[in-house]
Amino acid sequence: MRRIMIFCLLFFCFSFQNVSAHPHVFFDTQVFIQVEKKRMEGVELRFLLDEMNTLLNQKIFRPSKEGEVKDKNIVFLKYLYSHIRVFWNGKRIPKQDILFELAVLEDEQLRIDFFVSIDKAIRPKDKLTISFYDTNYYYTYDYNKSSFHMEGLEQGKWRARFYTEKGISFYFKSVHPDIYEVIFE
Repeated sequence: MRRIMIFCLLFFCFSFQNVSAHPHVFFDTQVFIQVEKKRMEGVELRFLLDEMNTLLNQKIFRPSKEGEVKDKNIVFLKYLYSHIRVFWNGKRIPKQDILFELAVLEDEQLRIDFFVSIDKAIRPKDKLTISFYDTNYYYTYDYNKSSFHMEGLEQGKWRARFYTEKGISFYFKSVHPDIYEVIFE
């Protein structure tokens, strides 16, 4: 009888605990929005893989003497394309317009650069929305408002906001993506 009571007590104690987890791969993220002559050229993305995962994968990356890494040696690269979410006026930029540019080892971290081609004329009220997330919560992207840089357009011609989108949830509805939104004037 004592065993049954202990079992029941343990069962109830552990049954009502919140399940907690964390991602396994981390990227520091920088974003450079490229504007030229009132045209949205695209968005340059720079992902820095965390040091631990860089060291664990260093043999697989097989960097050149200069530190360059070929895309075929980055086994997880194919997953990153689906984590990149760039929208122009509410329409998602397709994966084929996300171009791998460069991968290089620098300061014990793997740096991966992408370019998201948009190539559209900018009109008043056009909206650019950018976020990065993995719905399986294996990969995570660290960024905030200071991670975004506008190049080629003076301040006052656009306004930006950075927010957490509570309407989108994943990983047992406990994680919500951060969104960077630019509205052109």
